[in-house]
Order: sequence, then C-alpha cells, then structure tokens
Amino acid sequence: MGLIDTWARAAAAAPAIANVAAKTGVAKWAAGIDRRARLPSFASQTFRGWYSQRTKGMGGERLLLWPDTFNNYFRPATLIAATQLLARAGYDVVIPSKPLCCGRPLYDWGFLDKAKQRFERIFSILGSEIAAGTPVVVLEPACASAFKDELLNLMGDRPEARKLSAQVHYFADFVADRIDRFPRFLKGGAALVQPHCHHHSVIGFEKEAELLAHLGLEVDRPPQGCCGMAGAFGMAKESFDVARKIGERVLLPRMRALDAESIVVADGFSCREQIEMNGGRRTLHIAELLRERTL
Repeated sequence: MGLIDTWARAAAAAPAIANVAAKTGVAKWAAGIDRRARLPSFASQTFRGWYSQRTKGMGGERLLLWPDTFNNYFRPATLIAATQLLARAGYDVVIPSKPLCCGRPLYDWGFLDKAKQRFERIFSILGSEIAAGTPVVVLEPACASAFKDELLNLMGDRPEARKLSAQVHYFADFVADRIDRFPRFLKGGAALVQPHCHHHSVIGFEKEAELLAHLGLEVDRPPQGCCGMAGAFGMAKESFDVARKIGERVLLPRMRALDAESIVVADGFSCREQIEMNGGRRTLHIAELLRERTL
C-alpha cells in the first residue's frame, strides 16, 4: 500500500483489468486488505492522459498543478476541474513532465528512505520550476502537508527543499488569496463539510472556510474529527473494524440522514472514499464545487 504510486502507474495501462483483479479475494489477501473492504476503482483515463490531449491556453502567469497519485489515477475529474478553473482565471496551467509522487503513503509504513528518493526525483524533474519560483498548487491535503511538513522534517537542510515547500500552495488557499481573479460564482445552498485531518491540522482550514462563505453556503461541519478511513487504515485487515466504528460514530449516520439538496464537500481522497462507499453520498472537492458554480 505504501507503493501505491508504482502500482497505479502499472494499472493505468489496463485499468479495467486492474479493477477486476484488485477486487478478488487473492489480491486483497496479498495486499493485507480486509475482504469486506471496497477498493476504489482506477479511472478509465488518468488526468495526465486528459491533459496531454487538451487544447492549451493563451498563456498567462505560469502555474504548476500537482497531479497527485490519488486524483490522477482514481479521481481525475478533480484535477480537470482545477485546471479549467485556474485557466479561467488567466493562469497558464502546466504539470510535471513526468509522473511524480510526494511519497505520502510511504511515511505511514516507515519507508523514509524511499520517501526521500521520491523527493530527490522531484528536485531533479522540477529543478527549473523551483529555481524560477513557479507556484505549485496541490489538491490533495495529505500531499500538500507532505510538502509543508514531512519535506522540511526529512530534508530541511536542503535549500531546494525549503524553496519548494514555500512555493507549494493548497488549492483552496491559492484561490481564496486571489479570489478577485476568478469568475463570479453561483451562490446559496447548504453543505456538509468534512475536512481532511492533514487539512485542518497542518494546512489550516480557514481559507477554505472563506471560500465556502464566499459561495453563500450554509455550512455544517460535524464535530467528530477523523472520518476513520485515514488512507490504508480503513482497509487493512488489522484496522478495518476500528475504522468503520470511527466513521459510524457521527459522520456516516449524518450522511445517510442528510437531505437530498445538501452538498457534501470533502477534499481528502480518504474522506471521499469513506463517505461515498459507506455513507452513500456523492462528494465534491472544493475545486469541483467552484467549477460547477462558475457563472
């Protein structure tokens, strides 16, 4: 599970076959996944595949969008929405020339040397962007926190590590600080919001709260904290039951009782999987919500 970026790249060659194979009892057993767990499905086309086919914009201020492993291979619509919204605001949205991973899943399993190797590859591939000070916008809270926290803890003595960390912006923070550049949005409605643990504990949720207020949403933020999924924790044989109990304390019952008109906002991949698989509600990343409400 710590090497999900490697497995995902391989699966992208034949996602339909990978989805069937991943759901078999043998595959779950081999990966240490509880047989009752529902695994996320690989998308039929990755975000990088979509990006390679898009019509390029008319220039503008250069911005590097980070295609994290989770959204690139499983939820490309999130990155597509961000690309379209940022382009509407006049940014020239570029992505790394090669697939990269911040190594977030590796920390959970103690593979710190492998995580450092991922960062070394990032320094190499993004050397010119780091030197130029290009803003790097990240959509997955767990990945943004890796650049803001783990990178500095592991390699804080490296000038390029400190520079890159300072250049990384969480998507909601980047948009909120430049809201006047973006188009007008449809306002009103109600939303139940589930912040990812890394979002409120490392990045801070204040800027996203500003965006939700800008949209005129009546926000309900349940007090339970973690959704229970927490990456592989919610699927591993050893912790599956605990993860479900955490979700069932408050969040999942609230989802099932939620009225049909309310929106569910959850930026974190783990949170979205927990809510959609076990709470029965569709979720939106803030990037998708903003893109849907663009006038």
